[in-house]
Amino acid sequence: MRRTLPAVSGLVLLTALAACTSGTTTPPPAPAPSSTTAATSAAPPVAKPADATALATAITTAIRGKKTAAAGTTVDTQIVNAPTKATAAVRFEDEQVSFTVTGENPKRAEVALSAVVLGETTYAKNQESAKKDPAKPWRLLSEKSSRDRQTSGELLEVSSLADTALPSRQLAWFRQGGKLEATAEETVDGTATTRYTVTIDLAKVAAATTDIQQQVQLESDVKSGVTSIKHEIWLTADNLPLRWQRTRPTPGGGKPTVGDTRFTDWGKPAEIAAPPAAQIQK
Repeated sequence: MRRTLPAVSGLVLLTALAACTSGTTTPPPAPAPSSTTAATSAAPPVAKPADATALATAITTAIRGKKTAAAGTTVDTQIVNAPTKATAAVRFEDEQVSFTVTGENPKRAEVALSAVVLGETTYAKNQESAKKDPAKPWRLLSEKSSRDRQTSGELLEVSSLADTALPSRQLAWFRQGGKLEATAEETVDGTATTRYTVTIDLAKVAAATTDIQQQVQLESDVKSGVTSIKHEIWLTADNLPLRWQRTRPTPGGGKPTVGDTRFTDWGKPAEIAAPPAAQIQK
């Protein structure tokens, strides 16, 4: 839901200076610290990002400082006739992101999927695996240990599901092909935020990426007419996302796919662990 980024630093050093001179040989006692001055002094606000690259850096720094979050996502697309919902707990660690995620669609029970991702190791369960062995519904999926078609398909499903809840997966594209279009001051659930609107040029991302599979997919999207994706991110004063909305056009027009994620519980403990060994299929 780790890629490395510097921790947030917002500390300000306050220095009190007193210079008292007098004609007497014994200087007067130093004045007591002024509580009024301390109370009215405040840390300068965090500078607002001026472009998509700076925005990606600011968000990454903020989420790395908090390390954990909960996320709830709704994905509305014309492919299915009811929104798919996903919930996740995310922990951002050095060089990797660990997370648990569950996705379901109220009108398509067969697509329900739960996953736990710990670095390069993925555990997943779905309706098929639960039917195969109800006592052991989890399967171990690993890019390194298995290349069979079923595992590859399930890993792709988990990756797609994770994209709905993990902001870190989107931020590389901000640097490769993002343009900051607009900002606005708005409120999210009673908290003052700045909304940033960013357009991702998919052709630029395709040209910049070193992931061959991703490059092929992006080039196919561009050829089909999907040339850009719009992101709207609502950030607190210290650049933590509270809401993240992505709008992806549909080839040939029609209803776009909209993913809307709400983040809560930044910095609160997140229980992310492998399923019990007794529940994992061999």
